[in-house]
Amino acid sequence: MYVVKEDTALTIPIFAHDANGDPVTGLLTGDWTKRISKASGSFGALTATITEMEGGFYQLILTSSHTDTAGLLTIYLTHASCEQVNIQFRIEPRLLADLAYPSTSGRAMDVNADGTVDPSFDTASGTLDKTQTTGFNDTSDTSVAAAVWNAMKASYVSVGSFGEEVQAHALTTEIPTIGSITTATWEETMSSHVSAGTVGLNLAQMSLVDASVSSRSDFDVTSDGVIVTTSNDKTGYALTSAGYAAILVQTVEGVYTLQDVLKLLVAALAAKTAGGGTTTLSARDLTDTLNRIVLTVDANGNRSAATYNLG
Repeated sequence: MYVVKEDTALTIPIFAHDANGDPVTGLLTGDWTKRISKASGSFGALTATITEMEGGFYQLILTSSHTDTAGLLTIYLTHASCEQVNIQFRIEPRLLADLAYPSTSGRAMDVNADGTVDPSFDTASGTLDKTQTTGFNDTSDTSVAAAVWNAMKASYVSVGSFGEEVQAHALTTEIPTIGSITTATWEETMSSHVSAGTVGLNLAQMSLVDASVSSRSDFDVTSDGVIVTTSNDKTGYALTSAGYAAILVQTVEGVYTLQDVLKLLVAALAAKTAGGGTTTLSARDLTDTLNRIVLTVDANGNRSAATYNLG
């Protein structure tokens, strides 16, 4: 959508084509139905001239009276021999180009390199120049800030104004000293500052300790031993499964644990045996699933070799 400056005459090329998109030539201005809507208002008849150019192109000639209202300008044209032509513009009181070129005769304003605008008027060039006119001030950020902060406060004390409030505050409020801040901090009621996770809560909890820290035990559970004076009066205690397991894996002799020794003793004393009267004797496990002990003996029963299955 094109932007057009208000009260501007313009000539608009339009293209007339049929339903197949082919150009339509030879159309006369009087055979067109022309309608116009200004500022998105109701449509009305458009009085304008359409002249043929070539190849299906025509010129729609608009005057300043057609663009005299800011807002959306909509025009549609119909003809029995072609498809409807629709046109839309946005009408603006002024364009960016009116501000974009400093020192151009007839422009309304000059824009400086820093983005500030110099209102000016000169009879010779048609421009307004603040250097030739009185009553204009520097409006840069730095100048405005300096003017605000350097203004005498006595000059801005109108009833209800911000200046009056600042003046009253400056006269009645004492700037706190380090001493007054320190006093206010340490004399503040502790119960007013006990939100979870705050230093105030920690201090409040420390006040609940009913004796000095030096009176508390210095026992260290990681390094200090415990002396038990009497143990035979304790009942109801038992080892956990982890405790039993720790005992069974203790080494009794060589690489054999207490659990290994118990397996061998049970096999030798209580399990089935085989091979009696031969040179090879065996003792089974209690479940009779394997030979726990296998012995090689001579005619007198002396053992020359022994193998164990501790699985």
